[in-house]
Amino acid sequence: MKFIELIDLATSSDSRGIAIRPISDKELQNQKLFNLHLVSLKPGVVRGNHFHEYQNEVICVFGSRAKVAAVDNTTGDREEEIIEEDRAVMLKIPKNISHAIKNIGNSILYLLCYSDQKYQPEKPDSIANKII
Repeated sequence: MKFIELIDLATSSDSRGIAIRPISDKELQNQKLFNLHLVSLKPGVVRGNHFHEYQNEVICVFGSRAKVAAVDNTTGDREEEIIEEDRAVMLKIPKNISHAIKNIGNSILYLLCYSDQKYQPEKPDSIANKII
């Protein structure tokens, strides 16, 4: 993807499930991580369909097959990517890029999200833009 940087994450697995280390020690030490949250998507569900004016967002995607869509709000150009369920990826989403993720698999999809700005409930910096 050209609007969103997509990075494959190393995983390990055994009979218990998978393990992923999505945040590096350097990122943790720099203390530039804000609004850390984990969400799930049941099959067929979409999350996102918005963009941020002030914050850059990172989303780690894992657990099921996913469709990721992005739109450059300046040019209107669109791109999509399918993430297979055996992959864990990190999406680095710049501000002013609309983004959405749809669970197109049969299992629960998980998103571990964080940004580079503090969450402010009175000014959430999430502008709706339905792209999926």
